[in-house]
Amino acid sequence: GRGESRAGQAGRVEEERGRKRRHTHGGKEGERSARRRRRRAWIDQRWGPRLFLLLATSFLIALLILIFSARSSSSSPANNRGGSSSAGERMETECNGSVGVCELPYSHVVHAMAHNAMSSSADGFALPNHLQNMKSALESGVHGLMLDLVLDSGGRAKLCHGDCALGSTELARGLRIIKDFLDSNPREVVTVVWELAGGDPSGVLKLELAQVVQDLVLEGVMYQHSLGSVWPSLGEMIESGRRLVFFTPTRQGKYAWDNFAS
Repeated sequence: GRGESRAGQAGRVEEERGRKRRHTHGGKEGERSARRRRRRAWIDQRWGPRLFLLLATSFLIALLILIFSARSSSSSPANNRGGSSSAGERMETECNGSVGVCELPYSHVVHAMAHNAMSSSADGFALPNHLQNMKSALESGVHGLMLDLVLDSGGRAKLCHGDCALGSTELARGLRIIKDFLDSNPREVVTVVWELAGGDPSGVLKLELAQVVQDLVLEGVMYQHSLGSVWPSLGEMIESGRRLVFFTPTRQGKYAWDNFAS
């Protein structure tokens, strides 16, 4: 009986130890679960609103992109004309690269001008005003050229910025560039504002200019404005073929293409 009593005591002790182990293990598991719940609650509290805001912002941006893309497609020139127009057909209705200026008078249009347009590093000028030459400027969308006409040391009229020793372009070459551009771009109007060195009191520079204009047969594309009259629209100038406008600072000479600008 005593042996059985000892065995029963040992069993109870072992059972108690097992219960304590289970209690301890369960407590640790409970602690871990509680920590996980607290961590998840902290993350939700700290990052939940930010994540929602990020997702909402991304959705809104995507929606705006879709809206603007749809508007751009619907307002494109091709769609407005039933989608059948080609780039060439659009060019036939443009004036100086824009449809919107065709009906505006010449005097109401802003013309992009290149000051001292002949002075460029591309043409070898020292201390140049530009990197691109006149040809590149016209092809890039510049529709106005300010040119200085000077007599060089040999008495020849050239395009120079002050001293021709710093760089020069032959007058005929400069006007040929303009003529070639007009020939290749029938919907463009080009303006040239001339500065004649020293005011050209003898009229020599203007005479030289008139001679080169005649040699290149430019009179047919040049426009002369009558003082006091209303300027034609760009579209009207293009339709008439008079797409080259010269402004000179002197009234000397009687030339059909000359427009005086003080």
